[in-house]
Amino acid sequence: MADEENPCRNSKHALARYARQNVSPPPASSLKSNTTSTLRTTSSNLSTSSKRSSLPSRQKITNRIKLDITSKSENSNSNVPMNGYTILQNQMLFSLMCKTNCQSYKNRWNGEMNINKREGLFVILSFQCSSCNNTITIETSPKVVASDRRDINIRSQIGGHLCGIRYAGLAKLMGAMNLPSPIQD
Repeated sequence: MADEENPCRNSKHALARYARQNVSPPPASSLKSNTTSTLRTTSSNLSTSSKRSSLPSRQKITNRIKLDITSKSENSNSNVPMNGYTILQNQMLFSLMCKTNCQSYKNRWNGEMNINKREGLFVILSFQCSSCNNTITIETSPKVVASDRRDINIRSQIGGHLCGIRYAGLAKLMGAMNLPSPIQD
């Protein structure tokens, strides 16, 4: 009843709804005349048109995909985005290393794979050749700018909160996937 008495309020709410859903509003004359029926009509149209329109979150995802595709390694022809993450089983990584040549020794690599440091999902791996003792170290996630935290750990925490599972659910998920527990920050 209060909405019928104040047509300006209906117009403002309708315009706010259009702005949130990134849809252009109808002409001002249609909002002023018969606001109740206009709002009912537009709200039902918005639910179907919002699926077809570009929502801000959909635009962000689309832009992110475009960035991922363009951020491939410059000298690589692969379709793998180089700034994304991949889950690898340690045995597969070790098998891959055994198929490569040692950087110093120039023969087939034969050595050890060690975990030097682990913080949640972040790991520092080292590969030491048993023939020449050459060691290669790899960090599995970059540091966040102006912080000591790792990107993969922040992303997992944000993902847990966005999914509504928080730390406890994230710990269960990591356990089921045979991954280390997330950082408890």
